[in-house]
Amino acid sequence: MDLTQLIPRTIFGMSISYLDDPIRMKIPRVFLEEFDILRCQLSSRDDLSFHALVTPTRPSTKSVKAAVKAIAEIDDLPCVVCCPAMDFDQKESLAREGIAYIQNTSNALLPFIGGIISEGWTAQQPRRLSFQAQRIFVNYFAGYWVHRNARQLAELMGVSNASVSKYLAELMAIYPSLVTQEGKNKYLRPPVISRAKLLDLFEPYLVNPVKFEHRLRQAIPLDSLREYDARLSGESELALFSDLAQPSVMTVALTSEKVKGLKRELELAWEEAPGHSEAAMIVQEWVCPIDHSLPQIEDWNRPAGLPLEWLYVSLVTDRSENDVRFIDALEQLREKICRQ
Repeated sequence: MDLTQLIPRTIFGMSISYLDDPIRMKIPRVFLEEFDILRCQLSSRDDLSFHALVTPTRPSTKSVKAAVKAIAEIDDLPCVVCCPAMDFDQKESLAREGIAYIQNTSNALLPFIGGIISEGWTAQQPRRLSFQAQRIFVNYFAGYWVHRNARQLAELMGVSNASVSKYLAELMAIYPSLVTQEGKNKYLRPPVISRAKLLDLFEPYLVNPVKFEHRLRQAIPLDSLREYDARLSGESELALFSDLAQPSVMTVALTSEKVKGLKRELELAWEEAPGHSEAAMIVQEWVCPIDHSLPQIEDWNRPAGLPLEWLYVSLVTDRSENDVRFIDALEQLREKICRQ
């Protein structure tokens, strides 16, 4: 993993260059388990050199202090913590200790050159994601929207730039490294941690995109499902990527808009089954668009499937911890999407 991308190209109007730091061979190896260490220069000047402690995930303040102290006992150059994932409280704590840091181009403290800049745009507390913020995350996790800036995201989603800024703030509250800023331009940074770790961070804040499940008395013809871009979903799709047995009732996903259109087309043929009787088909009504739903199942006897990342989100947010077979199948799906 190239951690140099966690260090801005410029700060306070000066370029930052970096090279291998020989001090790596002198400090206790325990610090190298949490930080990479580089020697950096501002404007390519030797007299403006510093040691950079680089990490993609939020370090403990205690380990930062210990690493800075260990380096100071060996070398006189300043030491700067470079971590996009620092939160507001940690930056305040480091500032009180006189420890230099660079979070991004808009949040940095370099006391050895008298430089400080703080916009405070990562101070929001983590919370359950809105559907649109989750939409950005899932498409980012799937690899579709990496490198997209706020303006491009607004165009893709059909919303305003101000709305995108709000959604990005939700994501940054969970993991600041997801978004970076150059000047006034925010964009989605390429992943700097593994897919599994990224999912670990966001999973507690995901929301179920399924607004409602329609249990139908009779199955919808396959041609109609394809016409309205229905996607195989739920346990019907999960069974194809795990050891879970294929359920007898097919589950498909459509957006709310598509459900309305399909109801109008079918008219009386759209009839929901009473709660006590078995359904012939389950139609999930999704509250948000299913982006990049490329066919994954080439079988003319069923609709194409959801992207696996969307399938996982819809299942993990509504799982039953008592169903061991389902939990095992969901873990198999998780391993698959984290390997991609």
